[in-house]
Amino acid sequence: MATVIPGEASETDDDNDNDYNGSKNCQQPDANEQNNRETRNWNLNDAQQRSPWSLHVDEKLEERWRLLASDTVKLAKQQAFVQRKQYENLKQNLSNMQHTLQVLFQVIFVENIDY
Repeated sequence: MATVIPGEASETDDDNDNDYNGSKNCQQPDANEQNNRETRNWNLNDAQQRSPWSLHVDEKLEERWRLLASDTVKLAKQQAFVQRKQYENLKQNLSNMQHTLQVLFQVIFVENIDY
């Protein structure tokens, strides 16, 4: 029977858990490494030959996806129209403001130079 000292771990564990010589660890390959090896060796053509249903895409389904994509682009353009219009208006207003300020400064400086 082992004596337990307060503040220390008991010695009930066998030495099997603390076996650091690597005998068990070397026998089991890493799962991630094995998965990576399988992924590198995977061939798309082999997968397609095993599942012939994936080779053919229904024309109606393909057309639906194309229409959905074009509708999505149209919707994005419509939603961005307001922002584009506001941007153009702000740009025009800024240009008008700059022109107005240039004219005012010219008038002020020309009047001050004449005196």
